[in-house]
Amino acid sequence: MTILSLLFRSNLSKLTDLNGIAILTFDATMSVKHDLSATLTKSQIEDGSNISDHVTKDNKKATFDIVISNTPLSYLSGLTSALTGSGQSRSAEAYDKLTKLRDNSTPFNAVFGNKIYKSAIITNISVNETVKTSGALEATITIEEPKIVTSQMVSTKAVPKTAVKNLADSKSDLGKQSTTLASTQGTTTALSLVSKFIPALAQ
Repeated sequence: MTILSLLFRSNLSKLTDLNGIAILTFDATMSVKHDLSATLTKSQIEDGSNISDHVTKDNKKATFDIVISNTPLSYLSGLTSALTGSGQSRSAEAYDKLTKLRDNSTPFNAVFGNKIYKSAIITNISVNETVKTSGALEATITIEEPKIVTSQMVSTKAVPKTAVKNLADSKSDLGKQSTTLASTQGTTTALSLVSKFIPALAQ
């Protein structure tokens, strides 16, 4: 890829850590594909139910083609060296950083103009090496932004032991009352039957 083509297709993007400190800046982002998908249940939905309750939003995804050259545009003015402080070429160092992010599943922020993917993870790196890419890194990278929820603690007051004991005692008393009532009713019924038979025996 020629430097002239980068001049007309350059669209700088970068990866930062979660504090906003730059990890890697690309010389050019040739294209970015934003994927916002959702999954609808394959099960039957009852008539009249809320269909939205049966839809799951998938993670946001971005797939982008990047270029990092050993002779970036600023190198023409003598501002940048083709080698980094580690002695590696810029493209080799960039490749190492990308693979470490993927291998360690390190979360980062990806900035594409006014679109930002927070706490993203690299899920795929595809490097294209041809005769034309000599001295540059051309790669297609796929990232995903996880859905992060915040847990909320709810404080509750403990029920006093005396309240629990009183509740248990009240239930116990109710049981006793029903038993006594049943016994009284049974005794009354027996006495009424006996009173009916005594006159008959006396005759």
